[in-house]
Amino acid sequence: MQIKDLVINNFSSQAVVYDHHADVQVLAADELAKGLAQWRSDLAPGPILEIGCGTGCLSLSLLECFDDRQIVISDLSSSMLAACGQRIVQQFGRIPENVQLHLIDAETFEERSRFAAIISSFTLQWLTDLDGAIMRLINSLRPGGMFFFAVPSNQSFPEWKELCLQAGVPFTGNPLPPLSFFTELARRSDCSKLLRQKPITCSYPGMFAFLRCLKALGAATPINGNHLTIKQLLRLIDHSNKTNPSGLFLTYEVIFGKITKR
Repeated sequence: MQIKDLVINNFSSQAVVYDHHADVQVLAADELAKGLAQWRSDLAPGPILEIGCGTGCLSLSLLECFDDRQIVISDLSSSMLAACGQRIVQQFGRIPENVQLHLIDAETFEERSRFAAIISSFTLQWLTDLDGAIMRLINSLRPGGMFFFAVPSNQSFPEWKELCLQAGVPFTGNPLPPLSFFTELARRSDCSKLLRQKPITCSYPGMFAFLRCLKALGAATPINGNHLTIKQLLRLIDHSNKTNPSGLFLTYEVIFGKITKR
């Protein structure tokens, strides 16, 4: 099975319980929504597209912020998209007339010069061709259109990395993009950019609880194929328990960005 299929299957299988474990995702979506509200009046005319809606952590805020525009809400998982739809119905009593739900693969999507804004929270890290995918999304913006996103950066999880080093096991977290990637991409695409990085720290009873949380989110797919042996995993958990008996704090370094097409 290909990596993309594994990602879809893992997220789909956890759609029902996703919201119980999505603390970081909710905090990032709320932060991104605050930024969107600030730029609302500066957007070009046209519809809005959300890429990777999941269960709707960000979607409700988009519907409230852009109630005067057509909004396309999308995900690659039909289960996640259905959960998002249910969340919208619970909030509004129905799917508003200006809202459409679509299965969309962000990896290959492109509809040239259609959207005033494209928005994505905690989805870009799952794209295998991030450079190409973002370039196609930028192509899908109208002139003056804006691409808003939140994504964990490669500086995330310093505590996890240090524990792995101390325990003598490899760090097997998925590769994450650096801030410089988006700076360079904006330069090559002749777009203006506004980028900032903000830490979001969450607490867990221990390393085992954190790894179970990733699995419950559907976010445990090893993109690079790396994983610990059972012996290495037990060594890491044991070391974490000994050095952090009162619980474990892990930090997501989240990039919040706005790339504007000229």
